[in-house]
Amino acid sequence: MAPRAAGRGWLLTACAVSALMLPALPAAAQSVQELRAQLNALQRRIDQLEAAQRRSEQRTVEAPRPSAAPPGRGIATAQPGRSGPGPAQAAGIDTSPGNSLSRETQTGGPPQVTSAIPVQAQREDPLSGLRGSFPGSFRVPGTDTSVRLYGFAKLNMSGDFGPRNRSDVVTGASIPLERGVAGARTGGDFQASARRSRLGIETRTPFDGFGEVRTQVEFDFAGQNTDLTTQATNNAYTPRLRQAFAEIGQFGADGWGTVLVGQTNSLFADQPLLPLQWLNDWTAPGASNVRQAQVRYSRRLEGGVTIKAALENSYSDITSTAGTSYPDANGGAGFGVNQVPDLTAQAIVEGDWGFAALRGMLRQVRIDNRGAASPAARYTDSALGFGIGATAAVNLLEKRLILAGSVQYGEGLGRYLDSSSAGVGAVSNFGLSAAAGGGREIDTVGVVAGIVGAQYHFTSNLRSNLSLHGVRLNFPDYVRSFAGCLGAGSGTVCDGVNQEIWAGAINLIWSPVKPVDLGIEYVHAERTLENRNVNGVRGGRSDRVQASAIVRF
Repeated sequence: MAPRAAGRGWLLTACAVSALMLPALPAAAQSVQELRAQLNALQRRIDQLEAAQRRSEQRTVEAPRPSAAPPGRGIATAQPGRSGPGPAQAAGIDTSPGNSLSRETQTGGPPQVTSAIPVQAQREDPLSGLRGSFPGSFRVPGTDTSVRLYGFAKLNMSGDFGPRNRSDVVTGASIPLERGVAGARTGGDFQASARRSRLGIETRTPFDGFGEVRTQVEFDFAGQNTDLTTQATNNAYTPRLRQAFAEIGQFGADGWGTVLVGQTNSLFADQPLLPLQWLNDWTAPGASNVRQAQVRYSRRLEGGVTIKAALENSYSDITSTAGTSYPDANGGAGFGVNQVPDLTAQAIVEGDWGFAALRGMLRQVRIDNRGAASPAARYTDSALGFGIGATAAVNLLEKRLILAGSVQYGEGLGRYLDSSSAGVGAVSNFGLSAAAGGGREIDTVGVVAGIVGAQYHFTSNLRSNLSLHGVRLNFPDYVRSFAGCLGAGSGTVCDGVNQEIWAGAINLIWSPVKPVDLGIEYVHAERTLENRNVNGVRGGRSDRVQASAIVRF
C-alpha cells in the first residue's frame, strides 16, 4: 500500500474510533441532532487534516529539511509555568489549541498526525456541554435553559441575658418590657434552631432577539410558628415563601430593560442593599426588608446607573385604642382596606468605589367600618403615606474596610419598617371618648430612622461587622390615651406603641473555606414607649449572644 494511502487509512481508522468514543461520554445528555452536528464537525476536521497533510508533503518535496534551524527559529521546548508565548509563537508558527500537527511538523520535520480529535476537545470535560450560561448552573438537556440550585443549612444557638425572649430573632419593636410581665420576672434562656436554613432554584433561558427570562423560587422554614413550640418533638417548622418571580427582557445597558412579575424584595427595602452581615436573622431596626408581590420595570443605563419602578402589594395597617386593623383583621376600629397598589421607585449607581441608592414609596392607608352593627359607628377614612430613603456604601483600604449607612423618613411608613413601625402606618382616634380626643379620623405616623455600620476584613477569611440603629416615631397626642397607657384603663395596646428604638450589633465571622461561615454575635436592643403603661413601665431592653454555623451550596 502506498504511504499516502496507508496514512489515509490510518487516519480514517482513528477518526472512526474517535467518532465511536466521543458520543459515549455524554450520551445521556445528547440528542440525535447534537450527535449529527458533532459528526459533521468531525468530518470537516478530517478534511482539514488531509489538506494539511498534502501541503506538508508538498513542502517536503519542494524544500528539503535544513540541517540546522535558522536563527530565531529554534524548536520550542516546554517550560512549566510559562504564561507568555514561546519561540514557536514568536516565529509565526500556529501552536493554538485545535492544531493537531506535531511540533516536529511545525518546525519542518516529517508530517505526523497525533489525533483526529482537536487538542481543545481532548482537554475539555466530557460533560462541558451541560455547563450552564451563568456560574454554578447546568444546562437542561435538550433545552437552552440553565438551572442553578443554591441555599444553605444554618444552625443558630443563642442565649439571652435579660428577660425571657423565645423569639429566635431580636426584634426591637417587641422585645420584652422591663417589668410587669411574666417574661420580665424570668431569666433569659438558651435555644437552638435550624429553621432559617434556605433553599432556592434559579433558571435563565435566552430568547433570540428578545433577551432572557430569569426565574427564581426560594423558601425557608421560618413560617408562622414563631414561638418555636414544635421543638418538643420533631421540629416541624412551617415552610415560608421568600422569593417567587420571573424577570423578562434585556439586562444589559444597551437593552430596553426588564419586566419582573412575582414576589421579591420591595424597591423601598434597604437591608438587601447593605453589605453588612448579621448572624441574627432580623430585619434590623431602622431598616426595611419587605418582600411582596409586584410588577416592576428596570432599566440599566450607562455609567453603572440602574432605575426601577414598581406597583406593589398594598396592606393598610392602622392602630386604634381597641387594637390593630389589617385587611385580614378588624382591630376594633374597622378593617384596613386596599384600593390601589403601592408605588415604589429606586435609582442606584454602582462602581468599584461602592454604591449609592435613592428610594421612594407612595401608599394609601385606608380604614373602613361601614359594616358595623350600629349606624353611629359606621365610617370610612383614608390618608396618604409616603417614604423616602437613601442608602450607600464606600469601599476603602482596597475593600478591606466597607462603610455603610441608610436613612429614611416618611409619614405612614408602617409595615415598610417591619421591625420598627409595623402596625402603626396610621393611628385612629375611633373608640376614644370626646375628652380623650375621640373621633372618626386616621392620622399617619411620622418616622425617622437610620443605620450606620462597618465591615472590616482582618484577613481573607476573617471579618467583623459593627452596626448602630436608631428609630423615632411621632404620634398625635390622643395616642397617649390608648388602652393600657397610664391613666387610660387596662389593655395591652400601649405596650406596642413605641416612641424610640435603639440597637447595636457586633460580630466576628470566620470562613475556614469559602462556603462555610462560623461566627459569634452580640446584639443589644431597647425601646421606649410613647407613654408609661398601666404598670408604670416605660420600656424594655434585650441582650443576646448568638453563635451560628452556615454551610452554603
